[in-house]
Amino acid sequence: MKELRGRYEGRWRLPEQRRDRATGGALTLGGEPGGVLRLTGALPWDLAKRSQPQNRSGVWYDLPVINGDTVDGDQLTLLRNLVTSTRTVAGGTQSQELLVGDVLVGAHLVEEQNPVFDSVQFELTHLADWSRPSGVGPVTESGDEENFVITYRRTPPHLATVVGLGEVALGRTADYKFDHEVNTLRHYAAFAVRFAKPRHLDDVFDDAIAPLQNLLTFADARASRPGPVSVTSPGLRVHGEQAHLGVFRTGVEPPENKQNKEATPYQGIFVLEACPIPFGQLIARWFDLASRLGPIIDLYLTLDYAPPVHTQTQFMNMCQAAEGYHRTISTGTLMDPEEHKELVRGLVNGCPDDRREWLRGLLAHSNEPSFKRRIDELIDRAGPALRPLIAARPKYAVAMREYRISYAHWLSTEPLTANVRAKLVDLITVTRFMLAACFLQDLGWSTDQVHAAFEKNWLFIYSSRQGQQRT
Repeated sequence: MKELRGRYEGRWRLPEQRRDRATGGALTLGGEPGGVLRLTGALPWDLAKRSQPQNRSGVWYDLPVINGDTVDGDQLTLLRNLVTSTRTVAGGTQSQELLVGDVLVGAHLVEEQNPVFDSVQFELTHLADWSRPSGVGPVTESGDEENFVITYRRTPPHLATVVGLGEVALGRTADYKFDHEVNTLRHYAAFAVRFAKPRHLDDVFDDAIAPLQNLLTFADARASRPGPVSVTSPGLRVHGEQAHLGVFRTGVEPPENKQNKEATPYQGIFVLEACPIPFGQLIARWFDLASRLGPIIDLYLTLDYAPPVHTQTQFMNMCQAAEGYHRTISTGTLMDPEEHKELVRGLVNGCPDDRREWLRGLLAHSNEPSFKRRIDELIDRAGPALRPLIAARPKYAVAMREYRISYAHWLSTEPLTANVRAKLVDLITVTRFMLAACFLQDLGWSTDQVHAAFEKNWLFIYSSRQGQQRT
């Protein structure tokens, strides 16, 4: 996988320009949105011809594609570039600064302003911990101190097929690097996805990387970030071989050789080797779940990725996630829909004309289950795995309803007392385990298998004991 550096010096040009028309400058990665290109000259651009948005952010771009040749011999393609300043100094010399959206390292893309890619390979933080064992088979050595050969066999990758996406593989690979007489072999775990149909770069991240990142964050109960990412583009070859382009954009982490020393099997919900369903089913079902519950999973994972500062907001996020999930699995109403429709019509018709719209809006959702009923039904759906937590908190559903009403309608700006904060944190914890139990069963786990997984989680054990102490 192509390793990225923090700074690239070289010459930069538009795809249609000749190489001798390139201008000097330096690209610095890590800015907003993805990097900053500072040129000692200026690339031609016309504000009136600013290009259409090339991604879902709706931002317009001045120069969709810039090609670069660095002093170290790397070829770069910069996508979605916005000119922030062009200055002319004494003598007519110009300088220019641009914000760069995406950086591709390894080749020039010149034919398309919005290129497509047919495969992606990427690392995720904590993936090595989650996907144990190491994947290295028997190792043999031969030769002497001056001349030697080390041979090892990697275990076969895990494979899955996701309808509408393509083939997903999880395995281990190696990068060899030679730098000033030091040879480095980096052996790491990575996902690889070969798409059934080529996709734009935003779709590569949204449709392939993000769901697998969320799966790892959910299973490991720690925020996972994409590490080094590389893509291939149909027909793009370098020296006769398919080119693997390193990708940089905001949110992509640098390589991490060391595993997190704080990793513990008691922190997460499950590791891959303990998953009771085959890898192929796990991946296919998770992608199906993500397509149906995307915003709900996002709400669930906010406490892992970027927890809100205020406990009240964390609590309301979990309330919304629970209610949203219940809406996807239940079509139950308080009465027959036709009966409710006739009842509303009769009530509205009997209301003064100047109050009918108000009453109609008030009764619009009056046939839906109450929030407490939704929580009670989710407790039942979660099954025996949640019993140790609920048994010690017989008023859990009532407390969820009362605090939700309080913060949805009368959100106070007064600081929380220590007692209320502790109560909210406890409700958040139970709600997350309730939703996790439901998610796992949606993936094909039995209630006993969910229970066995929870009993190994330190937070579940602690919360069970805390609840018993309160009662």
